[in-house]
Amino acid sequence: MLVTLLIGMGLAFTPHDPFGPVAYIGFVVAAGLGGLTGWWRAKTVSMRYDADAAQVMARTSNFAVLVLVGLMALRSAVRLWLQNADLGLNIGAVTDAFLIFAIGLVVGQRVEMWIRARALKRGGAGASMLAPGRAS
Repeated sequence: MLVTLLIGMGLAFTPHDPFGPVAYIGFVVAAGLGGLTGWWRAKTVSMRYDADAAQVMARTSNFAVLVLVGLMALRSAVRLWLQNADLGLNIGAVTDAFLIFAIGLVVGQRVEMWIRARALKRGGAGASMLAPGRAS
């Protein structure tokens, strides 16, 4: 929640030229891709319900962490490329699209994990949801 709020504040209070319709379409695409990426990332997390502690325990996969590092590297590379290229793009719109992608990623991941955690709590003691390809 805090991350989403801070990113939203960054978007709202950053001075920029008015965006055109293409930029807004890009924002919607970025939010959708971010949501799908977050959903996928949540699917790579192994979760189990610990009845003794009455808590849902989660363990992320190493691959998911590598994907996040890759996304951050891609963002930096694209930013450098856009600064050095004369493409006529609104760099503010591109960087805002990356922030909107990040919001979609966080929200998509949290919603999917909340759904899975709720199902685990209903399942009771010993219930688990392993990420694909993971053994207990």
